[in-house]
Amino acid sequence: MIRLLSFIFLILTSTTNASTLADIKSEAHNQLSSADNLLVNAMALLQLSYVNEKLSLSNQTTCYDDTTCSALQTAGVSNLTVATSSAKTASHIAYITAGFIPSSSSATCNVDTNLYRTPVDSSGFSTCSLSSYTGQLAIEVRFKSSSYNPGISGVLDNKTVLFLAKGPGINSQFITNTVTPPSINSIGSYDCINNDGTNQDGINNGSRLGSIYIQNSVKSLLTFLTHSQSTGGFSLCLR
Repeated sequence: MIRLLSFIFLILTSTTNASTLADIKSEAHNQLSSADNLLVNAMALLQLSYVNEKLSLSNQTTCYDDTTCSALQTAGVSNLTVATSSAKTASHIAYITAGFIPSSSSATCNVDTNLYRTPVDSSGFSTCSLSSYTGQLAIEVRFKSSSYNPGISGVLDNKTVLFLAKGPGINSQFITNTVTPPSINSIGSYDCINNDGTNQDGINNGSRLGSIYIQNSVKSLLTFLTHSQSTGGFSLCLR
C-alpha cells in the first residue's frame, strides 16, 4: 500500500510539473508571437529605409512603457516615438531601436543595479551593443520587466536581443557604416544575437530569450516560433 501511494504521488507530481511547464511555454509562445508583429514591421521598415538612404539613415526608436520612455528621453535619444496608450498596454516590448550602432562611443557596458539592465546610449542602443558591435546596422529589442509588467512571461522578462543586418546571398556580409560608399545595397537577412549572459549582468541575466530559470536550472522552453516572413522575426533567436 505504501509503495502504491508513493507511486501515485510521483505520478501526480510529475504531471503537475509537466502541466506547469506546458502552461509557461504556452503563455510565452503567445506573448512572443504577439510581439513578433512589431519586430517584423521594424525589420521591413529598416530594409526600406536602408535602400533609400543608405549611410545617411537616422536611427529610429519606439518605446512602449512610461518608465522606458522616460529613460530614453533622459539619455537624449533622438527620433523617439512614444507609442499610444493602447499600444503600450498591448505590447510586452519596452523599446525597439533600428539603425546604425555608433562607430565610436565613450559608453561602457555597465549595469543598472536597480533594474538589472544595461543603460541606453543617446543612439537608442544599449551600452553593451555599443561596445561589441560598433558601426553595424542593427535592430535592438528589449522586453518589459516584470517589475513594471507583472503579467509578462519569465521567458521574455527583461530580455534583450540584437539583430544584425546582412546583405543578400548565402555568404553575405554584415552591413556597417564604416565602408564608404557602401558596398551592400540592400538588406537580405538578419542574424540574432541572443546571449545568456550571467546573473545580474544586465544583458539577459543568465538566461537568453526563450529560456527561464526554473527548478534550480535554466530551461529552454521555446525553440520555434511560427512566422511567414522571410526576414525571420524572433524565431531567428530560438535556433
